[in-house]
Amino acid sequence: MKREILCEKCESHLESPKRFASKYPGEHQKIVAGLAHADFKCDSCGRDLEKEALVYCVSLWADYGGIPYFVWEHECVSILDKKALDSYLRLRSDM
Repeated sequence: MKREILCEKCESHLESPKRFASKYPGEHQKIVAGLAHADFKCDSCGRDLEKEALVYCVSLWADYGGIPYFVWEHECVSILDKKALDSYLRLRSDM
């Protein structure tokens, strides 16, 4: 399983077919939004991400190869569900 923490800009590019080759049978991608528990660097662009910044935890895994998905996101972020993420983004844009 591959794990990454991404900034908002890099997360917005995940649909690019060159970035990830999921969409094949047995390959999976999971994206979880949350507020960072600590300072991180974006695993894609290297940008500094401060504690409590909005970040995205990305997991990639396959049904083959012996490395299954395991829950890890809660160790790095306070997870935001879709409704909480929408509210957070709306409040931030109003500032």
